[in-house]
Amino acid sequence: MGKGPGRIERAIQAAFAVEPDNAFTTEELCQRIYRGTNQAEKKHRVAVLRAATRSADRARNDPAVRPGIGSLVMERLGGQSVFFDRYSVLSYGMARLKAEHYANHRDRRWRPPHWHKSEAECREMLASSKYRPYTYPKGAWWWHVRRWIAERDGEAQTIAAAKLWDNKTRALLGLPREP
Repeated sequence: MGKGPGRIERAIQAAFAVEPDNAFTTEELCQRIYRGTNQAEKKHRVAVLRAATRSADRARNDPAVRPGIGSLVMERLGGQSVFFDRYSVLSYGMARLKAEHYANHRDRRWRPPHWHKSEAECREMLASSKYRPYTYPKGAWWWHVRRWIAERDGEAQTIAAAKLWDNKTRALLGLPREP
């Protein structure tokens, strides 16, 4: 087994290179990598999850590796993962919206109609006045991404400011503070 990225990992990195401000569900990555199959099987999803996790670990250990892949898990039936570039606010925003609203799942019967959003609708939502403040400087999603960038670059002062902001937000929501 080689020490470099494999075929699937390179395909995931290529997807992020083509669309740097997008986020991808496990199902979308399977459709991009396994083009000849009608529906991704479990073995395909497992291979994509392993490769994306390996790519994320590689980015964490070597800051020069781009993209720095992060993931969220949909809290819905199927629990798909959504992968995003940790150093792009728009990619993180798309991941958040896809984790909440995206309708690209095999079984659409169980979802209420307001969950049925396409990728184009998620992009429109991200540009709308409702979600735009999250991506502006000093917005919630901007702080998350800024903290990841500061951790990558070793900026202790920015990390402390981001933790302070996060703890203030947690206190407002009644959540436990971060150590």
